[in-house]
Amino acid sequence: MNARALLAIILGATLVLTFVFIVVIPGVERGGWIEIAGVMAFVAVFAVGDRWLRRLMRRR
Repeated sequence: MNARALLAIILGATLVLTFVFIVVIPGVERGGWIEIAGVMAFVAVFAVGDRWLRRLMRRR
């Protein structure tokens, strides 16, 4: 595993944990399931975009 991949994994994990602590945990305490669904949708879009970007970079 190269340094760029390791950095990308660390930054991705930091982003996910930040959203968990800021949005998901307060949302659960208030019963805000819409906020949790919004975070899940954001993570899904991020994952699809990451896969698309990797495929695009591999072709070049």
